[in-house]
Amino acid sequence: MGVSTINKITSISPSQVQILKDCALRLVFQKSLKDTCYFPTSPSSLLGSIIHKILELSNKREVDASTFEEQWEATFVQAEKDYFKNPYNKQFANLKYWLPFYSVKKEITRLRIAKLPATKLNNQVFHTGKHNSYSQAEESINYQFLTGVPDLIEYKKGKVYITDYKTGPIYTCKNGKIKGIKREYEEQLKTYGLIIKKREGIKAENIILSLENVSSGEIEKRTFKEDEYEGHFADLKSRIEVVNRHVDTGTHQALGNPGTPACKNCQFRPICSKYAVWLKTSLENSIDLYMEYADLLQQSGGYCLKTREGSAVMNIPNSVINQVKDCLNEGFFIYNLSQSKNDPKHYYWTRYSALYKA
Repeated sequence: MGVSTINKITSISPSQVQILKDCALRLVFQKSLKDTCYFPTSPSSLLGSIIHKILELSNKREVDASTFEEQWEATFVQAEKDYFKNPYNKQFANLKYWLPFYSVKKEITRLRIAKLPATKLNNQVFHTGKHNSYSQAEESINYQFLTGVPDLIEYKKGKVYITDYKTGPIYTCKNGKIKGIKREYEEQLKTYGLIIKKREGIKAENIILSLENVSSGEIEKRTFKEDEYEGHFADLKSRIEVVNRHVDTGTHQALGNPGTPACKNCQFRPICSKYAVWLKTSLENSIDLYMEYADLLQQSGGYCLKTREGSAVMNIPNSVINQVKDCLNEGFFIYNLSQSKNDPKHYYWTRYSALYKA
């Protein structure tokens, strides 16, 4: 499968830090091939983006209870337009139907907005007139190769408070017990703090970072030490240098790290050579499958693919049968399947599935 030009990493945002650490190749592809799509994307993430945008507007005092409905619909229309730029997503017409708890989450956001002061501000920065303090929503902050846009920055009495909003769970849980905030969110907060520390020359102890789940109201606060920030900066700089050396020499595929949590939600699995090798031999994977010399059978519930080793993919739709037939005498990959709970060798075709020749 052909891949267009791969570019070096010149900047990284706080939300991309964990991707860099989990699988640098994914970040390289994300930056170089951001408009390239290989299979459908879940509509569920769209709702989070809409809520996030509305909260951004509320921090700027550009939306209140009286304008909420108008702003929500305008934001939804733009998000819908962007979502359908991916041709694989056309199957999710009538998008609101596919968004889980759409009405509930919309109402929660409306109630949150209604509690805010109705003051209309002329710009993003609003001064309190005390202690040289001010707050700013969606301020772009940069330092060298680091660039980010935190949801809210507040400067008060020599301290900096940074808040980042999340629309989904912020904690990692195991056996029903909270283990802490998610790794990617911890890295994101630390990177926001690092940028402010380097840019403003503020002591680490005076940077207070908050993560807020806007649906549940849960808030987690973090501070980091001077040496934690310095170690974080040195580590990111070193990692980017390694990545760019591989890009320069055309060996970027060596950066792939198959089998990590990053693979599950990666849109670039079909063009990752190390993932393809891993998938042919792995017994751990539960969503993607490599098949070769498969038989296509017609059953009452639709078509089914079976191999001599016993692997099977059921419920294959008529719309892809011609593509399947073209691959029967050679190796091919099927992505985004649903694995049977009763038989780990049995899979089901889903709305997100896609087939590619090996």
